[in-house]
Amino acid sequence: VVGVTLQPQVTRALPIAYQNHGLLAMIGFWVVLTLAPYLGPTIRNAWHATLGTGLALVNSLVMNTAFPGGAKEAPGNGYSVTAAWADLVVVALLIMFLDLPDRTRTFALFYLAMFMMHFMNPDSHAIFSRGFALDVNGTGVSYMAVCIVGTGVAILAILLPWPRR
Repeated sequence: VVGVTLQPQVTRALPIAYQNHGLLAMIGFWVVLTLAPYLGPTIRNAWHATLGTGLALVNSLVMNTAFPGGAKEAPGNGYSVTAAWADLVVVALLIMFLDLPDRTRTFALFYLAMFMMHFMNPDSHAIFSRGFALDVNGTGVSYMAVCIVGTGVAILAILLPWPRR
């Protein structure tokens, strides 16, 4: 995946999650992970990746509803390290033991771990939600939007004509 360096004024307008990684590199990442030789498997891969990311995002919303701001606002929001670790372990085990497709399970576990690392890190600048009000400019929605754009580009790419051998 080739990342494109963006101009500083464009980079500052992006969510924090993309300022260090590059938006086009993240979209390329999703295209590569979604693309399959035919349309059906590509759509299936897109659905599984989006579902896995969405499951992790829902868990993040639940945790941010219970403990707004996570560890970075710890003294005043009732944040509990034990509750955060318990949530991570229970949800990870639930994802592993449910009869989910492997790709869905992989993305759900990956994003669950990443979102919980942000949640438990007092120095994290990631914002997911305030209570159950989803922050549309926040980190979780940004990752979901890039997932949808990247998987959409993969679906469009597979629809392009290509020569048969």
